Amino acid sequence: MRTPQHDRFLFGTGVAPTTGSVPEQAKPIRHVERGAEERRGEKREESCVGSSVEEFAAPHAAMADAPPLPLPKPRVRALRRLAAVVLRYSQLISIICYSAGLITVLLLPVLSKPTYISENALMPGSANSVFGSKSAMDARLMVEELQNLVAESSDGYMAVRRWAINRMSAIGADSYLHTFSSPEKPLTSMRFFSSPQHMPQNWNSTTDGRLGVNVVGIIKAPRSEGNEAVVLVTPFAIEDGKLSSADKLTLSFGMALFELYGSSNWLARDVIWILADARYGSYTAVAAWLEEYHEPKRHLLSAEEAAHLYQETGGLSEGSNDPSLLEFKRAGFISAGLVYHVSAGNRGKADSIKVSAEGPNGQMPNLDLINVINTLAQWRRMPIHLAEIKGMRDSAFLNGLGRAIENVGYFAGKVHGDWGFAMSASSYVESLATLCASFLNQAIGRSTGAHGAFRDHQIDAVTLNMFASGDLESSSYQIDLFARFGRLVEGVMRSVNNLLEKFHQSFFLYLLCSPSKFVSVGLYMIPLGLLLVTLPLGAAALNSALVKADEIAPGSDSKVSSLGATEGSAPERVETKDVEESMGLLDIKTTKENAGRWRRAILVVSAVQLWAFVVALFPPVASSVVDMLETSLTSTGITPVGGFTLASLKMSLWAVLAVLSLFVVLTSLPIAKAGDWMAVKALVLGIATIGLVVMSQVDFAVSLMGAVVLVPTCLCPSPLRDMWRISATQGQQKERSMLSRVSLFLGTLVTFLGSPPVLLAAAAVLLGNAHGQVSLERLWQWTELLWSGGSALYIFVVAVYLPSSYLSLHILFS
Repeated sequence: MRTPQHDRFLFGTGVAPTTGSVPEQAKPIRHVERGAEERRGEKREESCVGSSVEEFAAPHAAMADAPPLPLPKPRVRALRRLAAVVLRYSQLISIICYSAGLITVLLLPVLSKPTYISENALMPGSANSVFGSKSAMDARLMVEELQNLVAESSDGYMAVRRWAINRMSAIGADSYLHTFSSPEKPLTSMRFFSSPQHMPQNWNSTTDGRLGVNVVGIIKAPRSEGNEAVVLVTPFAIEDGKLSSADKLTLSFGMALFELYGSSNWLARDVIWILADARYGSYTAVAAWLEEYHEPKRHLLSAEEAAHLYQETGGLSEGSNDPSLLEFKRAGFISAGLVYHVSAGNRGKADSIKVSAEGPNGQMPNLDLINVINTLAQWRRMPIHLAEIKGMRDSAFLNGLGRAIENVGYFAGKVHGDWGFAMSASSYVESLATLCASFLNQAIGRSTGAHGAFRDHQIDAVTLNMFASGDLESSSYQIDLFARFGRLVEGVMRSVNNLLEKFHQSFFLYLLCSPSKFVSVGLYMIPLGLLLVTLPLGAAALNSALVKADEIAPGSDSKVSSLGATEGSAPERVETKDVEESMGLLDIKTTKENAGRWRRAILVVSAVQLWAFVVALFPPVASSVVDMLETSLTSTGITPVGGFTLASLKMSLWAVLAVLSLFVVLTSLPIAKAGDWMAVKALVLGIATIGLVVMSQVDFAVSLMGAVVLVPTCLCPSPLRDMWRISATQGQQKERSMLSRVSLFLGTLVTFLGSPPVLLAAAAVLLGNAHGQVSLERLWQWTELLWSGGSALYIFVVAVYLPSSYLSLHILFS
């Protein structure tokens, strides 16, 4: 009888032929010359057949007794093997990546690059300055003139407006008055992503009955067709009927520059000078003017309203009523903006210039604009600096880290000349303090000056705070101050005037370590990437752990829970006992349980995320309720109610509404099972990743600072019962080692430290003083500030951090 082994030996194949179909190469060789064989006789034929059988009988029998050949193992791809190793050691990799991200942030000052001017057309310092001693002397005389006018007038604002319009008319410049009302109170509507300082279209809608009035002057460039313009802004405010010494110097300095530009023949762009009425803030005044400049409004005022409006503005001197003063005039497309203001500095120190560049939600102007200012300041030997966190300079840790970096750079240069870097410890601490201040200003989302109003319209602008260290009332010092600052501002104006097109050559996404050092987007995205990669890696490890748990013991919650305690390690392969059982009912049961687990997890995460969005809309509700209560009780706006201020009551009511709505959400959720927390955690990691990536496109500083807090808060939590649960089997007892318990304890501690109550208490301590009442008031003021400015930080805290951190606490007690 033919066997499969016989067929393999005879036909040279490893697979037995199927019945009824024999391959061509496996067919037996036919005898040749069959006719001749038949004539030789039956005896010869039988002998030949017998010998053939005897020849092959022994090997066939031996192969019949031999064991079957083993089948080749399937080849495992290298990428799948690498993925399995990464998932197995996901916890260790996450710790390494998170630590590397924090270290990279601390090393950003070392990795920063010197600034350089990318646009050759700017040519800073290429022309001789025209603003000399004569212009400085004229500005000095204007200070006395302006001081006398304000002192003699009953309305200081009216005196300043008349003085400015008369001098503008004397040089042939166009001038007009731009009126705007006070900004709306924060949280008076549900509008968030509209213009940060939205102005009512009707001037009569102002709450206090007063109008803000900007004086605007326009000089037409003799060498242009009026298609482009540069805006100069000098804010001023009058308090108690007096104009401060700094504001007098600022207005006189601005008028001297404006008159200089009026007589210059090198202008290729129109010059617009705005005397910004800063009674409601310089940002509000400039934002109102820019809004009407780009979106003209049609004012339909009656004769009585127009007369009242003209009376508010003050008109010209001598009481003449010129209707053209109220006509809004325009120039060309605004290519750049420059806000400058003289401030009193520290006595005894050198005069310096502080550059403020952060706009709304971390928007920065083109780096070339800052480079021009820095180049001219260095050429004029004038100190220039940025905002910094001064307390960081006294940090012992940062100074020790700076000395370590200094020594590393020195020894690296000794080993190889190209490896060394020269950075002293003091320079590192100063650069890190400036970098952290830039991070903080960008993360808050509010502009650091009136230049932020230009960034709302994608116009490059900065603010120059000119700190005067001498006596502002001294005539000689004023002349010297005007001469030095005037040459600097004129040089910046000449460079912008040389541009052939918009700023576009240099960086828009950068961080400043100093006026001459910056970190580009290609570098500062590295620490964010290192921090964010841990979140999807943890989600993939959790999903793999759930799949393995279902393969080990389908339907067993204890296995899922025990596996989740060591989610970074891959479980051992367990062979099933019965093929039909693994392919039959248990597979169906496992699929249903797995789908139910993910369904419950999605429902929990979606409900908490929806609750967070609702909480984000509660501040206007809390503000309206408390305002109605305050109106019904008393007419004063700051009267304490029950020992609390109105701001404290609003903050407390917001917290109460958030807790009550959370309780309603939790009571409507289905009962969770033991293994659901792993699916919930995987979803939380995925949502946190998406939220941080989206926020990095809106405001990078918010995303980076949020990742530092949110990554350990989301990665570390595990159910508290895993720390003290007594295992039933010896294998589970080994799994609950002391290292695992310590890891769970540290994870619980990190989750609690990153929870909303802890961070809220820390913010209350930092913003307030020893009294909790004042802390709540400051917290509410910050909420109004972020809401009114459309800050991305508010969206991140309420829509990303709050649900993710709460779900982490939910996992702890699951």
